[in-house]
Amino acid sequence: MDYLVSVMECLTPPVETRDTKYAVLHLQAATEVLLKWPLIHHDWRLVVMPDEQTGLICDEATFRRGDFRSINLSLAIKLLKDKLDIKIPSRAKRAISHLSSSRNQLQHLGMSGNAEAVQTSAAKVLDFLLDFIRHHLRDYLDPDDAAHVDQQMTSVRESLKDVQAGTVRFSV
Repeated sequence: MDYLVSVMECLTPPVETRDTKYAVLHLQAATEVLLKWPLIHHDWRLVVMPDEQTGLICDEATFRRGDFRSINLSLAIKLLKDKLDIKIPSRAKRAISHLSSSRNQLQHLGMSGNAEAVQTSAAKVLDFLLDFIRHHLRDYLDPDDAAHVDQQMTSVRESLKDVQAGTVRFSV
């Protein structure tokens, strides 16, 4: 949730090119973490890429230390459907794919192109993630954590309305 709050802070006017960059980077990170969470809860091994040389995955202690290579978003989306019967709508998949492309471009090549297109894509992904949290993550949380998540989701949802309405403008 902290990533999503950061995204909305980055999209609060005035929005500079640097803000756009970090909004995209943090939204990409949030998307990965949130989509992988149900898989980890079901079986942590689902999110671990096998070692390229041995074909083996790490043990649970190594996983808990964070010393592993994780699956990509495409595979996470496939596993959500195959293992947990969680289907990601086509519109959300397209927005996530566009976000991933924007993230790669920003990370490796810097900002170019239309910042408002990035804003539109980010708004679609944010909207999807808020629904995903409500439908697929809240059940895993204890009551205190669920209340905290609900509070942050409300804040993010309110800020998202401004982004969707086009009232947030970029200065590039």
